[in-house]
Order: sequence, then structure tokens, then C-alpha cells
Amino acid sequence: MRRSQWAVPCGALWLLASVAGWAQAEDKGQLLAERQALIERFADEERACSHRFAVTACVDDVRSRRRAALAPLRERELRLEEAERNRRAAERRAAIAAKQGAAASRPAAPPAPQVQVRPPPPPMGAASAPVARAPRAPGDEASRAAQAQQRAQEIRRRQQEALDNQKRIQRRQAEREAAGHKPDPLPVPIPGAASTPAR
Repeated sequence: MRRSQWAVPCGALWLLASVAGWAQAEDKGQLLAERQALIERFADEERACSHRFAVTACVDDVRSRRRAALAPLRERELRLEEAERNRRAAERRAAIAAKQGAAASRPAAPPAPQVQVRPPPPPMGAASAPVARAPRAPGDEASRAAQAQQRAQEIRRRQQEALDNQKRIQRRQAEREAAGHKPDPLPVPIPGAASTPAR
């Protein structure tokens, strides 16, 4: 089918769906207004029950009548929601049909290039043969050597920082001891205390 042949049915479906959507929106608004009016009326009746002698029986009666009055509204609401779902599904089907019609009218795309898939490497184990590696480019070797040198410098710098920190801590401890401050001893563990449950 040509594109123009799809345009008329899809446009008609869209128009019908739009009109149905507007009608449903009005119905839904009317339904909500009716529901609100019923809820307000029964709330007034429930408040009036508080002035009677048998409050619980009156409230139960009002609630059962409210449920009975709201049930048909709920049924209408469910039907409206189902119609809305059906309308949206019809719109979606029409859109898909239009896309498929447009795709069918387009010329075929050129074939995709052939992709060669390498076989998976053999599992590692005693019986496996050594795997031949591809030769590396000379620029790759130079960059790896530079990265290795940078890592070695970073390791030496961190080791020197650790030594400097250790010397600084030892110097501070010596200064404190010289000033007469002794470090507090660690608490002596009580044998069996860790295994006894707390109460």
C-alpha cells in the first residue's frame, strides 16, 4: 500500500478516537461530580446520626446505603476506564499500522556488513596449548613503559611520605615523654569476659 492509502484510515481512526476521548472526559467529569454529591449527602446523614440515640446502627445504615448508591457509579467508572483503554489501544494500533505502511513504502536498506566472530579462547588448564599473542605496536610499548615508570615514581613517593609521617609521630612521642606526659596504658582484658553474655 502507498502512504496516501494509509493516511485516510489512520486519520479517520484518530478523529473517532479524539471524539470518543472528549465524550469520555465529559462523562468522567459528570461521574466525579455525581460521586462527590453522593459522598457529601451521606456525610451529612452520618453527622446527623450523632444526634440520635442509636448512633452505631444509624451510621451502619448510612454506610450501607452509601455503598449501594456508589456501586452503580463505580460500574460506570470501570466501563469508562475500559473504553478509554480500548481507545488508546486502537490509537496505538493505528499508529503502528501507519509506521508499518510507511516502512513498507520505503526502499530496502543496504545489507549490513558481514561481521566475523572470533571463536572463544580455549579453556585454561593443563591440556591447553599456549596461546599466540599478536605483536604489539612500538608506540604501545613506549606508552606502557612510561606508565610503569610513573607508577614506580608514585610508589616511591608514597613510601617516602609514610616514612616522613612515621618519623614525625616518633618525634612527637619523644617530645611528650620529655615533657613528662606518659601515654595511657591500654586496658587489660579480663579473661573470659568476651565469652560471657551481657545481661
